[in-house]
Parts: sequence; structure tokens; C-alpha cells
Amino acid sequence: MNETPYLVFDLDGTLVFDGIRIADGLNEILQLLNSRFNIIFASARPIRDMLPLLNDFPDNDLIGGNGSMYRQDGQIILMESIPVKAVAAIRVIMDREDIDYIFDYDWDYTARIRNSQNHILQKLDSGRLAKAQPISNSKVSKIILFDVSSERLAHFSDIKGISYVYHPLEKELVITAKGNDKYAALSRLIGAQAYLAFGNDHNDIEMLRQATYGFAIGKELVPGANQFVLTVDHLQKLLNQFEKENAK
Repeated sequence: MNETPYLVFDLDGTLVFDGIRIADGLNEILQLLNSRFNIIFASARPIRDMLPLLNDFPDNDLIGGNGSMYRQDGQIILMESIPVKAVAAIRVIMDREDIDYIFDYDWDYTARIRNSQNHILQKLDSGRLAKAQPISNSKVSKIILFDVSSERLAHFSDIKGISYVYHPLEKELVITAKGNDKYAALSRLIGAQAYLAFGNDHNDIEMLRQATYGFAIGKELVPGANQFVLTVDHLQKLLNQFEKENAK
């Protein structure tokens, strides 16, 4: 294990199951591992919305917004912003289809969410760390669109300069600049160094694929001899094993 000093963890669905905190047993073992490994947290959340989950990890490097930004040595750095022309095209569709949204910038945000039961409301700036801003086409790191049916999804397929992840069950479309993903941001942080990755969603696939070993929580995401599927209980047992093997 000492040959692989980096452990990279997704948050929601991997370590966080209530949208509010890292599960107790996992949080405790991660604190122990944090003194022996370089732990990086990589989330679909912008870094602003990751921080309330990470009070016990104030100095760790972070990847946020599905790889649209990262924090290194306490400094937040944006990857490529969504092109202004692409944002303008997205807004035309949003207005025509009357779609609710969140626009994330480097720190602040713009949001219109009319469904008071939307699960994302408990995550959106829960630490009251940012300000809601008027909508802008420039320096947009990530866009989330809500209630996007498969028919609506087709409207976005010809927009240049973007990548997106579609969540059909939630009908959410998450848009970033083309080429931005968790693995691209991780490469900025650690270069070609070896790492273990833990994730549970399609936005984790490339990060898992490129890992020395990838661990998918709950279901297979990437086939391969170096890829494994874990339950949450198995994840905790594995991390406990790491801690015992590397105890001083």
C-alpha cells in the first residue's frame, strides 16, 4: 500500500448518504488514514458545497464540480470555463423550455429551483459561504438543469464546447466545459502518480478507469481486473484493513 500514497474519494453515494455528513464509521477511519495517506476528495459538488462535509479535513486537496475546479494547498483553481457561446445557447433552451437551473462560477452561484422538494436544496450553499448572483454567461464552471426529459436532452446535443452527464432517474443534466472531468483535475493535482479511487456514479468512471485499483460502491462502473465492486460495509472493512497495515 505504501507504493500508492494517494486515496481519492467521491463524496455523495460513496462516503455521504444523507447529503449532510460523511457516515460516522467512515469518517473516523478516514481521519486515521489521513495522517498516513494523501487523501483527496472529488465531488460533483462545487468546492463551496463540499466544505460543510469536510470539517475534519480542512487542509486536504479537493476536486469539485465534476472536475471543473480543484483546491491545491488551500487555493481554488478553475479548469476550463464553459464557453460563453455555449452558455448563451444553453440559456436559450432553458428559457424556451422553462427549465430550472444552478449556475456555478468560481465560488458564487445563480439558481432558480421552484420545486421546494428538490433534493439539491439541502446541498446548495448549506454553509452559507457564498452569494447568489445575477445570471452570467462568463466564467461558468458548471450548470445543473432540472426536469430534463430524454426529449429535452436532445436539444443540448449539438452545443459545442461542453461535456455533460445525464441522470435519467433524477432527470438532471450536469454540464461542464469539454474535457473537464474528475480525472483531468486529478492529473493537475498529482500528475501521473499512482492512486486508488473510490466512486459510485458515471462521473467517476474515468477516475476509476485510470486508477491503480478502482473501487465502485454498489454497482460495477468499469470492467477490468483492477476494478472491484464494494458494498458500504465492505468499504469500511477495506479502509480498516488499510489502517491496520499502515499503522505506525
